[in-house]
Amino acid sequence: MSVLKRNRSMSPLEFLNLAIKIRANIINLVMNEKYVAKRWRPVITFPMCNMAHGLIKNIRTANSIIPFRNSENKYNTQEANERLHYQDLSIADCEQMLDMLQFMIDEKPALITKLSAFSEDIIKEIALLRGWRLSDIKRFNS
Repeated sequence: MSVLKRNRSMSPLEFLNLAIKIRANIINLVMNEKYVAKRWRPVITFPMCNMAHGLIKNIRTANSIIPFRNSENKYNTQEANERLHYQDLSIADCEQMLDMLQFMIDEKPALITKLSAFSEDIIKEIALLRGWRLSDIKRFNS
């Protein structure tokens, strides 16, 4: 059921809010020596922190690109493609974080219960980002 335009309210960017939560959780996890030893920081901690920051950066960049319609009432394809590119990069950041969490589980199987909650959040984030991307594809191709 659709909502009348005058009854619409500002919707929160759920994918951005979840990404901010993921970044905080991931950084707290990998900076904790109980879960990641100092000797593993160059291999796990620094890349995971970079991915978490990259996720937020790519989402904000994609969200800041607003393709305008030209005189023929078509969206600017270069701007639309650039927005989709940054959405793809944010999805790739999530996939890489999942891969790194799997590596951590392989190295320390006792962490599986702790890391499963993080994995679920990241999987939800991927679904939200793909939904956002799909809605943009439909909008820009109309």
